[in-house]
Amino acid sequence: MKKSVKILIIVLCLIIIGLVTFIIVEKIANKNIRSNSMPKDNMTDVEKNDKTKNNEKSNDSNGIEQYKITSDIINSNEHYMVISAYNQKQNLVWSYTSDKVSVPQYENLSYIGDTYSCTSNKKLVYIAVNGSIIALDYQSGKVVWKNDDYTVSCGPVCIDKNGTIYASCAELLEIIIINNDGKTVKKLNGIEEGFSIGSGEGFWMNDISLENDEKTLNLSYGEMNEDGSEHEYVTKINLDNYKIDKTEIN
Repeated sequence: MKKSVKILIIVLCLIIIGLVTFIIVEKIANKNIRSNSMPKDNMTDVEKNDKTKNNEKSNDSNGIEQYKITSDIINSNEHYMVISAYNQKQNLVWSYTSDKVSVPQYENLSYIGDTYSCTSNKKLVYIAVNGSIIALDYQSGKVVWKNDDYTVSCGPVCIDKNGTIYASCAELLEIIIINNDGKTVKKLNGIEEGFSIGSGEGFWMNDISLENDEKTLNLSYGEMNEDGSEHEYVTKINLDNYKIDKTEIN
């Protein structure tokens, strides 16, 4: 093969290699340009998870938007309560004003709490107003039901996981149990049921709570005897049969 032919072949190979190299370099450059023109996501995996959690904070486990519930008791010429719900942006969603009542010796207006009702598939806000317990729809503030069997001043209250209310009286040893449909399950009087071991001259309820997987109701209360002495008691009530399990003197 002539020397000139060999040189020509080498030149052609170099040209081909140059063209291929140029094409590859151009493709890489175009790819980088497109990548730089797109918005970057500089968040780490932890930051992304935190952002997701923050977005989920507005809803509870039942998918209901979380509100901040406030209660204000107005003691002017008239005695009433205002319940308000605010969303995550602190905007007022709804407001409920109770009936106006006379100013009592013992409190007759109380915000009890809120819980999810499995039977109605609604989250409810519970309040006590002048001897009645009222359930408001958590999302709209509308009255869902009203129970007028309470008829006593507001004492400590607890709510179980099913939305059943255990409400006590401030100055009497009385308990009312109301389910999440607003129906009275049981009314208990300490003297009649034998909860009290004192003389029954006077009572005041300190606390009411649930234990033993919500099968036992604890009542913590004080009692004044005939001689003027005061004693503290804790009574445990079996909620399967409403019998006393144990009474302790603190």
